[in-house]
Amino acid sequence: MIADYIHKRRQNTKPNKFPSFAASIEIYPWLPYLLISLVALAAASWYLWPNPLEFPMDDTYIHFVYAQNLAETGRLMFNFAGEPGVGSTSILWVTLLAIGYKLGLSLHITAKVLGITALVLVGQGVYRLLNSKFPALVSLASALMVILSGNMLWFALSGMETLLFLGLGMTVVASTVRNAGYGWDCFWVCSRSPGQRAWCWQGHWALSIFGVIGRSTRAS
Repeated sequence: MIADYIHKRRQNTKPNKFPSFAASIEIYPWLPYLLISLVALAAASWYLWPNPLEFPMDDTYIHFVYAQNLAETGRLMFNFAGEPGVGSTSILWVTLLAIGYKLGLSLHITAKVLGITALVLVGQGVYRLLNSKFPALVSLASALMVILSGNMLWFALSGMETLLFLGLGMTVVASTVRNAGYGWDCFWVCSRSPGQRAWCWQGHWALSIFGVIGRSTRAS
């Protein structure tokens, strides 16, 4: 009787229409990237309340002056054309700010949008990097812990280029590890500042060499 009861229960059991989260990731590989983006946006919004357009340091406003002058005059200057030296630590960051300004956005909003985008890049880069070796859930949890870090949120919303550099760097490393290419990374990474170019070139060649060795090993 017990066996008959168990048999009937199994026959009457309906299949689960809602797969587990791990199974959902297998079905929808874009799901972790969407979650990382939504969590980053929600955390940044909470962090910015109630003063969304303030910045914690004066270096941000130095970038703003350079970006505004670049957008309005086409020259990279702080006070006047031809002044010696450049006070900006990232030509790429200033250029992106100037593009936003040209499109009609305020420099404050442009900086916040770029920072949040960079935070998303960091999270997705961490996930891609870890997911090549670890289960999707472990990789996703690690990526969320990174982007929810107070330091990461502060950098993302500080109006500085720090997290853009980190986000592009993580994208380069993840792309290299996952064999998505390693030839385009130097343009992005070396754009941060002249003082970092030597280290960036060394990192570029190191990643390229390791990528070639890894591909040769797998091919053999």
